[in-house]
Amino acid sequence: MRLVGVFILMFCFAMSILSQTPMVNRLMNEGKQQQERNDFKAAVETYEKVLSLEPKKEEARFELAYSWYKLGNNENALKYGRTVMHEEGEFWLEALILCGSAYDNMGESRRAISLYNRGIRKRPNHPLLHYNMALSQFNLGKLGEAEQHARLSLSLDMGHPSGHLLLSNIMLQKNERVKSMMSLYYYLLMEQDADRSIKAWDMLNAIWDYVLKQSGRSASSDYYQAFEADLVKQAKSESRKFDGIDQFVSRTGYFLEYMPQLVDNNDFWQQHYVVFFKQMAVYGFSEPFAYYVSGCKYKPQALSWMSANNQLFEQFIGWMNQQ
Repeated sequence: MRLVGVFILMFCFAMSILSQTPMVNRLMNEGKQQQERNDFKAAVETYEKVLSLEPKKEEARFELAYSWYKLGNNENALKYGRTVMHEEGEFWLEALILCGSAYDNMGESRRAISLYNRGIRKRPNHPLLHYNMALSQFNLGKLGEAEQHARLSLSLDMGHPSGHLLLSNIMLQKNERVKSMMSLYYYLLMEQDADRSIKAWDMLNAIWDYVLKQSGRSASSDYYQAFEADLVKQAKSESRKFDGIDQFVSRTGYFLEYMPQLVDNNDFWQQHYVVFFKQMAVYGFSEPFAYYVSGCKYKPQALSWMSANNQLFEQFIGWMNQQ
């Protein structure tokens, strides 16, 4: 009889779990929809309901951590994120990156770096781990380490806009302006309609203003310093004839036209930026490129040019889609 009683209890427990499953699934879907609407406060309540029904559900704990993170509550993000990270299950990597980001937000970048090192040991070729490591190193002012990881991140995934934006800031801090400009141009090509794009465009134009105030004299054999000196000599007088978007288009044309030929196939910048921009110039796409990336700042003028030069612009877009 005791055995029968045990079986009955097990059956009742199993039926209880099965009856909760549809409710859990419905709540998980509801939470994700709330996140998509940026209603993270409601998402927190939803995922807490999930955990009251299924306390060990890893995905729910991660999504709860993420929702707290988006609400700016780094402490709660860490509270739930660390439990997921330490279990090293399906969501451990996402949780590790989330916890590292929370530490960064709290000014504890060294603890973030410790986490990213742990992640890189297990997943050495994951671009987001290197991106976040670069960001943490940048926050600590370690520009060499930051550049190393930012370049590695982009070598693994050139399609990450934030990676280009971060690298441009690192290089600007290192006073390597041409490299910073390359990254900014590439970022704007990928993300010219985001809120931060206007700041990036202004930053790029400010670098241009600074560069063109220089003497243009350089005996340096360094590829990038020599390129900067050439830009000053070629673009200084011409760019004074224009302002606004017309000035930017003129400057961009010089940037692409006078970019030197490759001298080192193993150089990150030449391999990932110079080859791309040189091809763009060869195909005659400097002008549509400049107008396209200026859409964030001068949208009516950019759209007007695209409409008036539709065939050239369509050719540019077609070329871009093949890259």
